[in-house]
Amino acid sequence: MKLFNNFFYKKKILITGHTGFKGSWLALWLLNLGADLYCISSKNNSNSLHYKNLKLKLNEYFLDINDYKKLNNTIRKIKPEIVFHLAAQSLVKKSISNPVDNYLTNIQGTINLLISLKDIKNAKSIVVVTSDKCYENNEKNKSFIESDRMGGADPYSSSKAATEIVVHGLRKTFYDDKNSASIATVRAGNVIGGGDFAKDRIMTDIVYSKFENKKLSVRNINSIRPFQYVLDCLHGYILTAKYIYNKNLSQNEYSWNFGPNNNSGTTIKSLLNEVKLKWPSINWVSNNTINDNESKYLKLNSNKSKRKLKWLPIISTKKSIHLTLDWYDKYFENQINLSQNHLDLYMKLLKKKT
Repeated sequence: MKLFNNFFYKKKILITGHTGFKGSWLALWLLNLGADLYCISSKNNSNSLHYKNLKLKLNEYFLDINDYKKLNNTIRKIKPEIVFHLAAQSLVKKSISNPVDNYLTNIQGTINLLISLKDIKNAKSIVVVTSDKCYENNEKNKSFIESDRMGGADPYSSSKAATEIVVHGLRKTFYDDKNSASIATVRAGNVIGGGDFAKDRIMTDIVYSKFENKKLSVRNINSIRPFQYVLDCLHGYILTAKYIYNKNLSQNEYSWNFGPNNNSGTTIKSLLNEVKLKWPSINWVSNNTINDNESKYLKLNSNKSKRKLKWLPIISTKKSIHLTLDWYDKYFENQINLSQNHLDLYMKLLKKKT
């Protein structure tokens, strides 16, 4: 059986933010599906090592999505059918040190993209990636559902909540016609996997600690997060694009959660203990501080995605951790075709499940 029934074969697809962690994996996967792929990203992306390592042959445009004129001209040139919007400032700590850039990129950049796409007649589905942190978190240790209230206690989280509201407003204003592209937002958990080199994320901090032979300083060690494997997350994005393609969406199809099967989430401490089973040299110290800008409890309810999209996370949190560490072990050994091998393995598992 062909994955997705060859739906993406030869379709003109645009990814924004393709040089980032998730964007580079998505580009690799869509090329494997035979897509006619176009990509837009900033030249100043600091987390592009995975993209560079892949050496993909792409139709690429390097520009700032905050530059409406350049973005609009590029969109008109590409005329995509399907769009995955991943270009964003994605780090909480960086959003605090540079809130202006954070809000501009995450909110204004999304506005620029959707305004540029509204008159592209062959555009059929637009998937806007926000975050599990878009919800108003009152620390009641509950799993968020898509209809829960938006919020955010830091610039990054609030920018993603604001993006959700902006997308809804632009959808109702410019995409409410039956011939307009369908737009959905997708909210994923704490995504882990090989190829992430952005600092101030727990898994990448672990990797740097291991290969720089330094003790890891861990904050909020008892916090709970919905850790999930990168390809499980991207599978959700891909299914969303297929599901909404040229469809008149109902209210409850505007947004989708994708989290791990472990609805209770995983503590940072549990993740570290699992890492130590594979990397015994890892040591850490808890700095005994609570960052007020980070939630203690963050969990997602993905039941709607499982029911309507027939999506399932097929990699457990434990397996996700081990696959991630295996990727970095082999990366630093300079092994080739590393990500392609991981993708091949995942697609084999996926075919068995479908």
